[in-house]
Amino acid sequence: MLRVTNEVVLLASMAALLSGCAYLLFLAVLSRRASPPPYANPELLFRVAETVNGKQAFAMTIAGAGPAPRLRPSASPRRYCIITPCRDEASHARRTLDAVTRQTEPPALWVIVDDGSKDATPEILAEYAARFPYIKIVKRPDRGVRKVGGGVIDAFYTGYDTIDSSAFEYICKLDLDLDIPPRYFELAMDWMEAYPRIGTCSGKPYFFPAGGASGPVRFPLTSASGLVSEKCGDENSVGMIKFYRTECLRQIGGFAREVMWDGIDGHRCRQRGWIAVSSDHPQLRFVHLRPMGTSHKSWWTGRARHGFGQYFMGTTPAYMLASAAFRMTRPPRVVGGVAMLHGYFESMLKGVPRYGDAEFRTFLRSYQWACLFKGKVRATAEVNSQLATRWRPGRPTSEPLMSTVIPARVLRGPRAPQHAGVAERPSV
Repeated sequence: MLRVTNEVVLLASMAALLSGCAYLLFLAVLSRRASPPPYANPELLFRVAETVNGKQAFAMTIAGAGPAPRLRPSASPRRYCIITPCRDEASHARRTLDAVTRQTEPPALWVIVDDGSKDATPEILAEYAARFPYIKIVKRPDRGVRKVGGGVIDAFYTGYDTIDSSAFEYICKLDLDLDIPPRYFELAMDWMEAYPRIGTCSGKPYFFPAGGASGPVRFPLTSASGLVSEKCGDENSVGMIKFYRTECLRQIGGFAREVMWDGIDGHRCRQRGWIAVSSDHPQLRFVHLRPMGTSHKSWWTGRARHGFGQYFMGTTPAYMLASAAFRMTRPPRVVGGVAMLHGYFESMLKGVPRYGDAEFRTFLRSYQWACLFKGKVRATAEVNSQLATRWRPGRPTSEPLMSTVIPARVLRGPRAPQHAGVAERPSV
């Protein structure tokens, strides 16, 4: 009798767990289908063609033809600096170097940090540095292994420490395994000028399907391009091409030197009233030549590392289940989500230390519960609206926040208008 009872309890528990996962997955899918707020879908800024001097100028680049024509004047003078940590990227480096040097608005400075490459990467970098005066190469000693997460940020700061950040309005952390459209940085800056509260933004990454061709693509990317979306959320800029207002990056204290640095930063932006966002507008889609989570070893290693990163950041088990359930629908199907859960719960069982900012973890959990109950799109829009009063562009980095808990009305109040929390351009 006792054995039967135990089996019934076990089956009931499994059914409850599966039902809970299905519900959380339903919320995740429902949220992703919701209409994004206007700052996440800047349709009016990104026009494929405009009339320039009486002629139609199209935002496309033919291989070898150089940058596309500038379609609209900048609303303000602006300078941006790119910092690129890299190691053994000879197979992708030229493609990224060509994409950046063909931008309609090239960087004022591009610092590329060679983190101990053993392949032909140093020779390729030297070739481009000789051709483009704004490219500066910084070399780090070989640590003997490719170190992701904190190692990447260590290399980033090796480059960051060589610049005067106050000389640039924007700072971009860029990987050397991307192919980006020729107007990418022009449009990113247009977008941020239109919405002054956006502290960090990006487009969306796409990758070639397994076994598919990996040759040149025609921008903008569309459904006919044959690429696969990495399905990143709209609530943060993506890690391989983090584009930041320099002031915002200073206020949040920069990047954490650990896995999940590229998630922690977006939440710290929200804590201080800034908006972190990415858009799937075709004009901002780009090619990721090494898909997120594949790691330099395998899909399993990359996804398990992501699960560890979620645990380190402070993510709740309920939110982790929802995230993993959604990720099971993306390549590699099922196994990717399982690997994430493995990395998360293994870290929990081992008692791995978590991100040291307890106030941040409190804020994160409040936000994640709001996402679970309302859907991510709605919850993010409401949090951005409610925390708008914290946005003070001139605030010193060290100034403490009054509260790190999302106001209760965000969790239980009525839905905020889609445009709430978007600051208008300040008057001059």
